[in-house]
Amino acid sequence: MYTRLLHVAPSVKVGNRVSVGDELGLLIRSGFFNFWTDPHIHVDVRGDGNLLRAKGSLPLHPYSEGDQVSDFKGDVFEGLLVSSVTEDYTLLKARNTFRLGCFWGVACTVGNDTGLLDGGVPHYSFGGVYLPRSHSVKVGERVRLGETIIGRVERLQGAVAYFRGVPLSVHVNQTRIRGLSLYLFLSAQNTIKIVPEAPIKTSLKRGESVELSLKTPV
Repeated sequence: MYTRLLHVAPSVKVGNRVSVGDELGLLIRSGFFNFWTDPHIHVDVRGDGNLLRAKGSLPLHPYSEGDQVSDFKGDVFEGLLVSSVTEDYTLLKARNTFRLGCFWGVACTVGNDTGLLDGGVPHYSFGGVYLPRSHSVKVGERVRLGETIIGRVERLQGAVAYFRGVPLSVHVNQTRIRGLSLYLFLSAQNTIKIVPEAPIKTSLKRGESVELSLKTPV
C-alpha cells in the first residue's frame, strides 16, 4: 500500500525512514488552486499501481462501531456569525451543528435522508453528500440546502451521493457572491466559507451577524 501526498515540496529523499511528527516538506500553491483555496495537503491511499493517476485511491470508511447520527433541527442559515475575514474569502460560523459518524459539517437533505454537504455551491457545479450507512436515497433525487434545491443525485457510491448542481445565485446581506464552499470536519467547527466574485476588501467584520440566502433563476 502507498500513501500519496500532493501540494508538498518534499524535503525527504527516496529510502528515508519517517515517523509520526517528522517534517516531510513545505506546502506549495498548486497551479490548480483557485484564489480562495488555502495551501493544504491532498492525501490518498492506493495499491501498488500507477501512482501518477488522478483516480484510483481507496474509498474512505469513516464509520466505526457504535457511531450515531446526531439529531438535526433548525435552519442551517440561522445565527451565522463572521469568524474570519480575508480578501480571498470570509468564514462564517454556523450555529446549528450536525454530526455523522466521525464527521461534522453543514446538513442538507436528499429525499427523506439528512447528510453532510461537501462541495462548492454553485461555483463547482457538483458536490457530494455524506449519508448514514442505512439510507433510502436514489439516483435522481433532489438535494436541498435549507429550503433550496441545489442539485440532483447522479451517482451513489457507498455512503456518498454525488450530485450535479443547478443554477443558483448566493447573496450575503443582499450582495451577490460567487458561492459557498463546504467541507467535512473532524470536530464541531461547522464553518461555511463564502467566496467573493474576485478578491476584494469586504465591509464584513469579525463577530458580525450576516444573512445568507440562495435564489434560483425565475
